[in-house]
Amino acid sequence: MTSVSPCFAARTGKGPEESRANKGVCQAWKEKVTSLQRPASATLEAFLFDADDPRVHKGRQMLALPVRRCRLKLVSCDVSK
Repeated sequence: MTSVSPCFAARTGKGPEESRANKGVCQAWKEKVTSLQRPASATLEAFLFDADDPRVHKGRQMLALPVRRCRLKLVSCDVSK
């Protein structure tokens, strides 16, 4: 089951009464999500490959290749009978 943000529900409400009632819910939701912020526990470098990694070498070779473009010949088709 997927959870829907109360703010999303407020924006898609059916009338102004629902919208006014949900503004407090939106504010509470924003405060709750903001309170979950924390400093990063890992540095960016922890997610990067080393420069001598074979995958980096292969990726650089692939980027150096000329771009192949598929050229299709467009033909008009008559589908009427």
